[in-house]
Amino acid sequence: MYSTTHAMLVSVMCGLAAREVLGWSRQQEQVLCLAALTMSLGMTDLQDRLAQQLGAPTARQRQQIDEHAARLVKLLQKAGISDPEWLDAVRHHHGVPRGSLGPRTPGMRMARLIQRANMLGARLAPRALRTPTSPAVAMQGSYFDENHHVHEAGAALIRAVGIR
Repeated sequence: MYSTTHAMLVSVMCGLAAREVLGWSRQQEQVLCLAALTMSLGMTDLQDRLAQQLGAPTARQRQQIDEHAARLVKLLQKAGISDPEWLDAVRHHHGVPRGSLGPRTPGMRMARLIQRANMLGARLAPRALRTPTSPAVAMQGSYFDENHHVHEAGAALIRAVGIR
């Protein structure tokens, strides 16, 4: 049940950061939480298997991981989801370009926040292949960006979960 608990954790962390730290509207918070809950729907079985798998992902599994966001957007649209922010957040939650939240579209801001919460939650979760990272190390990895600068979305998450 890794995929289910992970999605819930990411959604809750994102919702807290949006409401308590970033001051996003109730509507944006709701869309963000729905996007976080659905970000990996197209690969729940794979995600659960990977959590139990002793080896690294195979080439086929890697391809499924890389393609899941695009497939999921189509699945959500087929199910009647048309909110552009929700769809953008899901589409880009793995491949958000670097940079601050400010100049981005709302969907891309949501994707960046989901990306950071996804990283934090994944680092804290035990897997068959590795033990969980310590909370301090996991938070540090989300707090700093690729250039070791404070990441706005990561900082909002850390503040939201209780470290000021």
